[in-house]
Amino acid sequence: MKKDALASFSEEKLSNFCFENIQDSNLQNLSISFGFSKSIIPDKKMLSLAIARQYHLIFTSKKNDVENIIISEYQKIEAGHISNGIKYHKALYDGDSANRISSIEWIDAKTYEVIQVKINILNSGSVPWINRRLIFKQEKTSCPIPKAEREINIPDIEPNNYFTKTIEFETRGSEGEFVCHYIMQDSDGNDCFPNRNTFDIRIKVTFIPD
Repeated sequence: MKKDALASFSEEKLSNFCFENIQDSNLQNLSISFGFSKSIIPDKKMLSLAIARQYHLIFTSKKNDVENIIISEYQKIEAGHISNGIKYHKALYDGDSANRISSIEWIDAKTYEVIQVKINILNSGSVPWINRRLIFKQEKTSCPIPKAEREINIPDIEPNNYFTKTIEFETRGSEGEFVCHYIMQDSDGNDCFPNRNTFDIRIKVTFIPD
């Protein structure tokens, strides 16, 4: 298919094609086949753009086997990063891929509250995860912080298996929308997925008088 492609790739045209041809009744089953949780009903327009970006990567890559980016691109689109011309940041290890399966929406919380956030991460690539960990990277001093663990050890996980963890966050006294940034490191401290927001937790904090 790549060899037979005669024209430049258009994300917009393919996204529109997907949007027009994906039946609403099949939307959730389609998303599940891409690795989404059964509890998530995706937005068809955003899913169509994520699929188009996956095909863009396939057709512009020199490799035949590329990373599965549909869920991670959906997360970026939902977070507001919907512009074309996206840069695909290569994973540290060829064939490595991770997708966030748990809720990717904003989590509502009150000031000075302890909340529990469940993350569910799929090893969607072909590389076993050995001796890896999630590291919390605080970008704002007012950002909610983990109550205990800022470093989370990930058990060894083979491809197509999940890692699930519940993290307690303290929201503290500042209102606003905060992105709690996590990265995945290998045993040498290298960022396995540079410039990604796959593991971010988004918390919207509001002051609510008692």
